[in-house]
Amino acid sequence: MTEAESDLPIYVSWIGTTDIYCMESWRVTEGLDPAPDNSSRLTVPFKEEPGLNGPIRTFTDNKKFSKIYLLSSKEYESISSQVKDWICRGTKSKCQIINTPVEDPTSYDEVYKALDKFLSKYWSADTASRFVFNLTPGTPAMQAILFYMSQVRYSGGKTYRTVPQKYARNNKQILEVTAPFSLKPDLYLNTQTECPQSDEIEKVIELYAPVKAINILLLGESGVGKSSAAEKIHYRCGGKKDNFITANCAELAAGDANMFRAELFGAKKGSFTGCTEDKTGLFEQAQNGTIFLDEVAEIPLPSQSVLLRALQNKEIMSIGSKKEVRLNNVRVISATNHNLLEDVKNGKFREDLYYRLAMCSITLPNLREIACTNREYFRQLVTTILNDLKKEDPKLKDTDFKLTQDAWDCLLSSQWPGNIRQLRHVLLLSTVYALNTGKSEINGKIISLHLSKVTTVSSSSSPADDFIPNDLNQWLAEQKDKIIKNALKLTRDNTSKAAKILGMNEQTLYSYLKKAK
Repeated sequence: MTEAESDLPIYVSWIGTTDIYCMESWRVTEGLDPAPDNSSRLTVPFKEEPGLNGPIRTFTDNKKFSKIYLLSSKEYESISSQVKDWICRGTKSKCQIINTPVEDPTSYDEVYKALDKFLSKYWSADTASRFVFNLTPGTPAMQAILFYMSQVRYSGGKTYRTVPQKYARNNKQILEVTAPFSLKPDLYLNTQTECPQSDEIEKVIELYAPVKAINILLLGESGVGKSSAAEKIHYRCGGKKDNFITANCAELAAGDANMFRAELFGAKKGSFTGCTEDKTGLFEQAQNGTIFLDEVAEIPLPSQSVLLRALQNKEIMSIGSKKEVRLNNVRVISATNHNLLEDVKNGKFREDLYYRLAMCSITLPNLREIACTNREYFRQLVTTILNDLKKEDPKLKDTDFKLTQDAWDCLLSSQWPGNIRQLRHVLLLSTVYALNTGKSEINGKIISLHLSKVTTVSSSSSPADDFIPNDLNQWLAEQKDKIIKNALKLTRDNTSKAAKILGMNEQTLYSYLKKAK
């Protein structure tokens, strides 16, 4: 395959009855086949004209493809070579018939298995964006399964339908089919699993990350590890150090529109004031790799349209250039601590850009949730951070730090508004303090001391120290109700876990909730 061919689209569709009818009509008209006795319609002379040769040729005639794959059920297997000759009359592209074991073309199960077998062999993550699927040929089962496959398991390409010439508006017979989703919009962490964060990342890596055409949106509070998750996805999927490119959108948005475009897409020398040399944009640096759009919610609305265009067309153009650059297998991972759907509702973020970025979105848990619902994972996290600190600083590497039980209790009971970032800082300060005082054991006092040093901004308010309620029983009842609701929210209404967090008997909690109703 030549380099030019490797950039061409790859066509996939079933062979449908309309395509067979057009082919047979033409063959009868040309005298290649006799007209069947039971088919009077084939005796009508057939004229081979653009747009009138059936759904497949409406799409493929006079167009260039790297390959045309036509899937055939058992019904058409005996005439598949004739179908191939018919399709090749309208194109010079290579055509291959895929004979499948589908005997009942209305069977969703048979069609699914055949299509899955074909795509698992011929589709790949590297070529995903080049695939074009024509949904029109075939039975409703064939159309539905092809659409499903093209949007979920083998996503990344584009889907189309063809319409007969007499129904075409503005003479457009090929129409793109889009869905309001490419994958289910949210994958929430399962707090009942052994290690919720790592399990969820592993799930994404296994199912979706190998497909670079799938854009991933990481959600969560500041400090939960969104950057680390993005890097993990990149490297576990074969990425290299030199093509994981981070773009801090908050920093880029601080400049003017030209600077924003120049950073992302590049600029030619002299294309705007202050551009004194050619600049390669971050997207181009991420070719065959990953671009990580951190703090993506900070992009101003006017600049959002520029980013959307690049994601839609998979092409970029540097400022001052007239040549578009094709994006080759660039995975886009974005992150924010905003509620982007709220931003969409409030007109601060484009809805179409949101759905481009959030093909697969993952909400990373905050540290409070992990500490309350999965203490074993919390302990693993602390141990991992301590080991990382020893590797990073030579002064710490020879000391085997141990945490006492009261140190663990202190860590587990803290609110952690700064999440993993704050935990890391507390552990770093605590290990240095212990080392300088000749200790390898870190107790609760050391942790508490450095929790007070690592301060974070919190929006939560608490009563003043001298606050006295005018009705103590009512105030205590309100506080109890509030705390129980918080525990249920934290555990996603799992009464067993909520009772455990609160130190209550589950039956007692159940009775309280029943009375509260």
